[in-house]
Amino acid sequence: MRMHRKHVFCRSVARARVLIAVVPLLSGCYLIRQGAGIIAYQIDAEPIAPVLDRGTFRSGTPADEQTIAFLQRVERVRRFAADDLGLDVGRNYSRIVVTDRDYLAAVVNAVHELGFTRHEWRWPFAGRFPYKGFFNPVHARREADRLRERGYDVWVRPVDAFSTLGITSDPVFSFMSDYPPHRIADLIIHESVHATIFLRNQGQFNEELATWIGVEGAIAYLELSYGPESDELLAFDAARADSQLFRADMLGLRDELDSIFRRLREAHVSEDDARTQKAHAIARFQERFAATYDDRYRTDAYRRIAEIPINNAYLDLVATYSADLELYARLADAAAAVLPGRERATGRVDRIRALVDLVLEFNRSPATRRDFRRDPKGFLTGWLDRVNQ
Repeated sequence: MRMHRKHVFCRSVARARVLIAVVPLLSGCYLIRQGAGIIAYQIDAEPIAPVLDRGTFRSGTPADEQTIAFLQRVERVRRFAADDLGLDVGRNYSRIVVTDRDYLAAVVNAVHELGFTRHEWRWPFAGRFPYKGFFNPVHARREADRLRERGYDVWVRPVDAFSTLGITSDPVFSFMSDYPPHRIADLIIHESVHATIFLRNQGQFNEELATWIGVEGAIAYLELSYGPESDELLAFDAARADSQLFRADMLGLRDELDSIFRRLREAHVSEDDARTQKAHAIARFQERFAATYDDRYRTDAYRRIAEIPINNAYLDLVATYSADLELYARLADAAAAVLPGRERATGRVDRIRALVDLVLEFNRSPATRRDFRRDPKGFLTGWLDRVNQ
């Protein structure tokens, strides 16, 4: 998922992608509208290979140098994701949609205004999701207004990609042509994780796993394609350092507010007083953030965080995608050390591939899949504890 250029959003979450499960058997205005949008993009999408061969789109419009370089990079990342990381790429990102838009969809998430209880949308067969996407931003704003009336903090953000979980082949879009190499790699690898493994009703696990593999996979791709001292990798290092710092800041504020909410509930403080204390805590954080920004951050990516209307939904969105990324790093290390045939592999690609193989094995094996699917993070933590004994 990518934040629209006109808005500020943490780059770690901006790399996260939204799963929009297409469930053809369902009815209702929402699904009809979104299904129509997906079908329209499927019709407009054209294969990348002929564009590269001809140098033009099927309309006859020439593809400029930037677009050609972008499509070539997409092809390389797809091969890397499939061949090196073992992800199920299929026909995803083998086609391009030319569009005047600079984002794909508007996505809504909601959390209780005086706590961090998430609102989830439920779909038959697809399960629960902690967000809901709309091709028309007007419909997204209506959904947001409805949820605010019910006492939720709401965040609406534009995204640049989503996965249809293999039900259709997902294209790239012309507005991505100016993305730097690390962004393309992260996007395609992240989405390919969703196409490779998706657990019903486990949104947090699905997004954290894809986030960790997306970032680590992008680093591995840059190392192999451009070199460990390349400008491309150094640029990503700076962005990633700020992303990690921002994640820590946001999760820290979320923990602080959660502690305040619990304390106020125990003291039976009124909701109006609780809202006031919440607002004061956020204001104090933003003042500190602005005052120390230049000393702590390497880029300008997050400077305006001191000005945006941070709320519980914004903070919880960061947590949805990145609350426990360290778990996946430990799992990758352990899997690379113990899986048969790995011979204690330690390279970045080996570690990622070992993690992919591990979760796929747990999801497929009759001996483990029930417990794994019920509580994947708990199951994996238990496995890690046993391996480390």
